Amino acid sequence: MQYGYFEIRAKLPPGKGLWPQFWLNAVLPPGSISPGMEVDVFEHYGHFPGDFHSTVHVWVSDIEKRVEEAIIAVPPGSLYKEFHTYGVDVERDWITIYFDRKQRWRTPTPPEHNSKLMILVDLSMGSGWSIAETPNPSIMYVDYVRAWRPRP
Repeated sequence: MQYGYFEIRAKLPPGKGLWPQFWLNAVLPPGSISPGMEVDVFEHYGHFPGDFHSTVHVWVSDIEKRVEEAIIAVPPGSLYKEFHTYGVDVERDWITIYFDRKQRWRTPTPPEHNSKLMILVDLSMGSGWSIAETPNPSIMYVDYVRAWRPRP
């Protein structure tokens, strides 16, 4: 979908070096030189248990991008203790981030957004941080991932 509301309900794993994410990425045709948009609904860096990042990227090229970002504070450790919902409403004019269904950040939709978005969920490690202290095993629990089309 190009526009709509996308949501995950998840409980994140604690630990330095962990990097759980829920994000949307533009679906561009092979060989396309059009800029692509990426919406990171949340990226949580385990080194910082009191926040998560929400980011909108416009990939102008493989090495050039524009970024709008919010760091959303939460009670330290709360993302690990229970399930939370993380959502994004992508509209023609605005991209709005929600945490537990409450609006936390809003930014204008980039004019380059002209393609459908695919949903990605992953639990990565590192992102420039040491994984020497990363717990093993580390599990991200996902209750659901949903997407709703915009109302006509």
